[in-house]
Amino acid sequence: MSDKNCPICQQSNQCMMANGGDVSTCWCLTTDFSAVDLIEQYQQQHPQILLDKQQCVCQSCLDNIASAQHLSKASVQIFTP
Repeated sequence: MSDKNCPICQQSNQCMMANGGDVSTCWCLTTDFSAVDLIEQYQQQHPQILLDKQQCVCQSCLDNIASAQHLSKASVQIFTP
């Protein structure tokens, strides 16, 4: 499996490091959330899915994970007695 592909959807992850570019210009550094934290939470919630630590998740998958985490947290806050 290529380090240029997302380990979740297998599409191009657009990772600047994997593509030999300037890491400081990678899309993951411009998100409103911590990619590392989201991926760690995703792995805890989906232990059956093994993610290769050498592969970056693509922006689309990371956005989906962030949306799911946001909905999950909002639900907990609404139903907390």
